[in-house]
Amino acid sequence: MIYAMMIVFSTLFSAHHPIAFSGFFERYEGMWVLLSYLILMLGAYLFISTLKQLWLILGVWLAALCIISIIGLFQFIGVDIFQTTAGRFLILPSQYQSIANSLDFNFPKYWIYATLYNPNNVASMMALALPMTAVCFFLSQSKIRRIGFGVLTGLFALVLAGTHARGGWIAVICAALLLFGVFMRHDLLRYWKWLSALSLVAVIAFAVLIFWGVQRANTVTLDQHHADYSIQVAPEHLSERLIRHYGTLGSGRLYIWIRSLQMARETVLLGRGPDTFALYFPNQDSYKRFFNQPEAFVDKPHNLYIQTWLNLGGLATCAFLAMIILHAVRTFQLLTKAQPSGEFYMLSSGLYAGWFAYLVAAMFYDSVVSVAPAFWIIFGLSLAVNHQLDSAIKSENPAALSI
Repeated sequence: MIYAMMIVFSTLFSAHHPIAFSGFFERYEGMWVLLSYLILMLGAYLFISTLKQLWLILGVWLAALCIISIIGLFQFIGVDIFQTTAGRFLILPSQYQSIANSLDFNFPKYWIYATLYNPNNVASMMALALPMTAVCFFLSQSKIRRIGFGVLTGLFALVLAGTHARGGWIAVICAALLLFGVFMRHDLLRYWKWLSALSLVAVIAFAVLIFWGVQRANTVTLDQHHADYSIQVAPEHLSERLIRHYGTLGSGRLYIWIRSLQMARETVLLGRGPDTFALYFPNQDSYKRFFNQPEAFVDKPHNLYIQTWLNLGGLATCAFLAMIILHAVRTFQLLTKAQPSGEFYMLSSGLYAGWFAYLVAAMFYDSVVSVAPAFWIIFGLSLAVNHQLDSAIKSENPAALSI
């Protein structure tokens, strides 16, 4: 309720009502959309109570992801259906089909953006889906289901690799470590070799990513020093020194985060309105020359939590985090208390891993309308499954876990 109220208040007190209500160009996450996310979550929580309903929703979602993934795999091998003549006509309204041949596609060949507009969005969606299918693969009792979830897990992992987005892999690894903590309380530690190997790979991969990012940042900065040697620089603050030396780290995210956080004290209580970030970010900043694309217009912070703080306010961010943390702790307690059997247990742990991975990936990605609705529905389903799991535990009826 606090989060919803702050969405409304930040909109009403915004200096840019049209954008706060309807959203910014090419983002469209205004007040109505943000409130609709909460309605989706509450709907999934309040109206879903049986396994048949759960599998129906998840089945439709996974089927849609299969279509998205197939389109992405064609892009991965260099065959982008949207760049064909038929594909161009497919994505253009009839009044604009005369310019079909002049469409410019920004992403390099062999990069997957599927139907989600940006590789980062695909990575965010795969981070939400991949942990869930992986858990179902390990915990399914049915051989047919295990084969199906194994295929889906491999497919989604391949798509995630094709996005070239490192944040998605970090999120999946963190979800695996979370489940490791859950499974330590059960006999499921028969998978300890797999989990230990995965943890080792995670540590090595994270170290390699950090090393590669720092080396790349230093290389780009060195080139920029040579290009800008004649520019006289005034005494710098710590943040500016960080931007100068490491502004390109994380594909330029460090620069955006530093400049965004410098505005955070102005929105401690109330934000400037949904989707108004682009109106206040200092796009004319002289230190933007140390950004990967100094000519680019920055319209998002590439961090869900900074995005929420600046647009909706610190109070809304705290309410959002409190909701997430309370459910995360409650789910962990339920999973370590319940017997590791039955479909409700499998779904609870799978959904838990999925939305947790999404929120880790949100450290590097924004909330977008092509992915966020799926997260809020999955989060609502996680609440619904936990309700059923908790009821079964209290009734001390293990059979209820499979109803």
